[in-house]
Amino acid sequence: HLLRRQVPREFRKPLIVFTPKSLLRHPKCVSPLLEFDDQDDPHELQGPRFRRLIMDNRMLDKGPDPLPKLDHVERLIFCSGKVYYDLAALREKEFEHADDPHQCKIAICR
Repeated sequence: HLLRRQVPREFRKPLIVFTPKSLLRHPKCVSPLLEFDDQDDPHELQGPRFRRLIMDNRMLDKGPDPLPKLDHVERLIFCSGKVYYDLAALREKEFEHADDPHQCKIAICR
């Protein structure tokens, strides 16, 4: 998203990003091509958009209405980058044998 904001500007400032290389080829750090588009129709590409908040899909209880139901969530953590992937891995390890996916009452949003 930094590059998308930087490229259209007329004045180009040097962009230096310090990130850990542990997430460079991590299998969970990828996005399908359709996530880089504004349209729901996969046949029409419009352009990229920035998602300000990425909800925790593991914790969402999607019903008939479009808004997520988070009644079972007791704690909500906002984080980004490597912190998100570390917390998500720890939560999966802790609750990998749980019968109910809502047994873990912690949602992690980025």
